[in-house]
Amino acid sequence: MPFRSPTHAGGLFAIDRLWFQELGYYDEGLQIWGGEQYELSFKIWQCGGGILFVPCSHVGHVYRSHMPYTFGKLSGKPIISANMIRVVRTWMDDYAQYYFIREPQARKVDPGDLTAQLALKERLHCKSFKWYMDNVAYDVLPSYPLLPKNKVWGEARNPHTGKCLDRMGGIPGPLGVHGCHGFGGNQV
Repeated sequence: MPFRSPTHAGGLFAIDRLWFQELGYYDEGLQIWGGEQYELSFKIWQCGGGILFVPCSHVGHVYRSHMPYTFGKLSGKPIISANMIRVVRTWMDDYAQYYFIREPQARKVDPGDLTAQLALKERLHCKSFKWYMDNVAYDVLPSYPLLPKNKVWGEARNPHTGKCLDRMGGIPGPLGVHGCHGFGGNQV
């Protein structure tokens, strides 16, 4: 039996071609991958559609054994962070502040021009993210309450060496020092 779902896997879905076109397809500003699952999910729900998960469906996913491109940074910019900021600033309205509480270093990332996405949202008379949280993802906040504002957040940087305290890629594990990169992650 199909059931409603607030989100979906970004590349594993079926949608009417004309509806996908009316929604503006994927945001053209998203690079490679990362964030598209939220972008399209929020857009579908907030702009008059819905997502059904069909347990008996069969989906194939072709995935390469290696990536033919460099992923993680493109032109010195963290791709997933830039993509997520596009989604957050376009679709999450006042709830965007909670993303930035969790990912404060993302405030430094330039998501590119959002004019076309915001115009699409207005043209389609899309509902607010509060509507989405109240009517679609209503069961999230009781289990995952909104985060309080950070008292302090940032990197622990040695001003003489320019190196930062780093988890060195693992939890648990020993702490170490590494060149500061400013993207958070292991250094926050």
